[in-house]
Amino acid sequence: MATRPVAATTLSEMTHGHEADLFALLTVKEELTTRDGKPYFKVGFRDACREVTFPIWADSPWAEDCRRQWTTGVAYKLRAIYRETNYGPQLEIRKIREVVEADKSDGFDPAMFLPQSRFDPTAMFEELLGLARAEIADAALARLVESMLQENRETLLTLPAATRNHHAFAGGFLEHVLSVTRTAIFLAAKYDDYYPDMQPRLNRGLV
Repeated sequence: MATRPVAATTLSEMTHGHEADLFALLTVKEELTTRDGKPYFKVGFRDACREVTFPIWADSPWAEDCRRQWTTGVAYKLRAIYRETNYGPQLEIRKIREVVEADKSDGFDPAMFLPQSRFDPTAMFEELLGLARAEIADAALARLVESMLQENRETLLTLPAATRNHHAFAGGFLEHVLSVTRTAIFLAAKYDDYYPDMQPRLNRGLV
């Protein structure tokens, strides 16, 4: 039995039998037929962490709206029950409409549908900035690096590293740069220890 609807949540937070208001992006709408010739639409809704694909049958009260009005790539506000079934997770839709400007006051953000880094972008940025300040001894170089990071902060918090495969999610570029920076600092320290007579000495700030 479904619980009473809760305030807007995310699709990925829903559990079996829960009814909630949520924002989701329509990613799939295909008109298909079963082996027995029964027509239906295959639809898919997603947020940043979960996609739910399920049928809208021809005799569903949503079939005509789906056919005429639902558009892939458009964000919707739904009231729906989330169910785990033998055919995978599905949504039982109670209400649905396109997102409107006023929904921003309820937490809607177009970026909420993007896959994101598992790490907090703000914390990653602050760590990277801290490493630059701590590791770069040359004052002018330190100021240059810090200014580059600060000027591009908002972009770095959301920028993916690639369109697929390689850190292809919001914050992926920052996650990659921070990982490489940590590794570079570790290796620079090791090489400096191994070769103390290197001339000139290894410059960790330049690394």
